[in-house]
Amino acid sequence: MIKKLRAQWRRRNLTILGKIQVIKSLIIPKFLYHLINTITSETIVKEINKLMFNFIWNGQDKMKRLAIINDIYKGDLG
Repeated sequence: MIKKLRAQWRRRNLTILGKIQVIKSLIIPKFLYHLINTITSETIVKEINKLMFNFIWNGQDKMKRLAIINDIYKGDLG
């Protein structure tokens, strides 16, 4: 499901902020909806994280992940 959404949005030339918005508004809510009542292993969460960062950077990370997830008022991407 997440891989399918990611593939649909990858075709568009989105900026990094656009990709982050897609993740926040489409991918994370779907992930949470399906896993809210189930026990999720840490490996699944790590795999989802890996897929999302791969979507943002189209491959390897180009910035530290902490700089991506920190708040905007700290100068990061939120």
